[in-house]
Amino acid sequence: MIKELKKMKKKEMKKRKGQVISLDLIIAMTIFIAGLAIFFRYGSQIYAQNSIQYLISEADSLSTKIIGPGVPYNWTNLNLSTALYSGEIKELGICYSNKSNIVNNEKLNKFIDLINNDYNAVKRVEKCNYNFVIKIPSKNLTFGSPKYELYETKNEVSVTRIVMLNNTLTEIKVIVFN
Repeated sequence: MIKELKKMKKKEMKKRKGQVISLDLIIAMTIFIAGLAIFFRYGSQIYAQNSIQYLISEADSLSTKIIGPGVPYNWTNLNLSTALYSGEIKELGICYSNKSNIVNNEKLNKFIDLINNDYNAVKRVEKCNYNFVIKIPSKNLTFGSPKYELYETKNEVSVTRIVMLNNTLTEIKVIVFN
């Protein structure tokens, strides 16, 4: 009888062989795939929100520097070809040193020339991690990144500051984009 039981047990074991798909595996795979789907669905939105936050911060910082006097305040008197690279100029601003938001035309013209001739040096001095464009709509001026017109879809943030330019209140728009 014991021999017969052993034979039956062997036959039963042969029928069972290794089970590849079990209920535990199916449940685990379902949970794993659902987790991946949630991660990819919402993970990209979190990245986009962070990217916009950085753009907002960068646009605000850059616009504040630009409507300031610059550091040093007399940066237009320096040899700009060397001062931009030596670290002598910390910030480029277009307003008078002690009269906030009143644009100094000499600084504005030199700033525009610098951006048009050496955009990357200006970007480095202003410590801007993104591309930017500056618009003065009342003067029909746009200067900054040459890439701005090339992008069809981009994340961009615009900060508008009001300044006095030639005794007229004028908007200056700083657009930062990636």
